[in-house]
Amino acid sequence: MGKQTTWVATFDGGEARVFRKDADGNLRELESESLSAPHRAGDAPGEVRADGEPKTYTEPMTETGFVEKVADRLAGRARSGAFDRLIVAAGPKALGEFRKVAPDPLREKIVAEVDKDHVHTPVKQLEQALSDHL
Repeated sequence: MGKQTTWVATFDGGEARVFRKDADGNLRELESESLSAPHRAGDAPGEVRADGEPKTYTEPMTETGFVEKVADRLAGRARSGAFDRLIVAAGPKALGEFRKVAPDPLREKIVAEVDKDHVHTPVKQLEQALSDHL
């Protein structure tokens, strides 16, 4: 089996950060998003829901909606082959919501769930906290 690409997603109900494990073993931040960012119809061209339908945001997003958006975005990246393994680190409420909305193909990529909110954890500390899973 060839080299596998590992991503880490850490989020709560209002912020998310996604990292990739680089060849040197360090995490590199790929993207971040916040619930406070404006969400209006058409602000995410090409973004689709897990069922393949176009996704638009027509009103302020709830925390549950934000976690669904994170899951949808990760599911799209999983379908495109961007990563082979996913580590999810989120607080209990966000992790519970994520489990409800994550489609099966995304769940199949998850190798670890860490029931702790690490969205504000500095990268080096995050690497240490997740070292058993990386």
